[in-house]
Amino acid sequence: MKKIITFISLCIVVTISFAQVPNYLNYQAVIRDNAGDILSNEAIDIRISIIDNSTGGLDLYVETHDETTNNYGIVNLQVGNGTAESGSFSDINWSANKKYLKVEVNTGSGFNELGIVQLVSVPFSFYSNVSDSSGVSNMAYTAEYADEAHTANVLGSSSVYSTSTDTLFVVKDHDGNVVFAVFPDGAQVIVN
Repeated sequence: MKKIITFISLCIVVTISFAQVPNYLNYQAVIRDNAGDILSNEAIDIRISIIDNSTGGLDLYVETHDETTNNYGIVNLQVGNGTAESGSFSDINWSANKKYLKVEVNTGSGFNELGIVQLVSVPFSFYSNVSDSSGVSNMAYTAEYADEAHTANVLGSSSVYSTSTDTLFVVKDHDGNVVFAVFPDGAQVIVN
């Protein structure tokens, strides 16, 4: 019975984890003045732009944040949760072209550009949010309750949800057999 409940719970967790893609990026910075001194507990405005293809490319999305630095001059914000000035964060096509992040800060005398950097790796996981045409076979499972008068049946159908052989995370049973594996392009659940 414990195995059935564990199996059903694992299937639910796997299903839910595939559906959850946060629609923002975490960003943290230390804010300093022109002399390099930390600006502690200061009210600032931050403007974030997502730029397409090059540092001088088209602004796909621009937002502002009204923030206050902490004692160490640090601000934490979520790109995608600010006040949108232009574009829509959810409409950015992460699969087309390189994307760049431009950060500007206003400490009271207008916006000053802090820099433009290329976004790599993690933000591109947004592309997985729209990759529903990957040709992965469906997984179907059935579990029935067992008591003294009934027998339990667990029927499973699974296939490798990956074209890659490099595993990122593996769960093994007490005999060392792989029961769950995460790959760069998907996951695999093994039912015996």
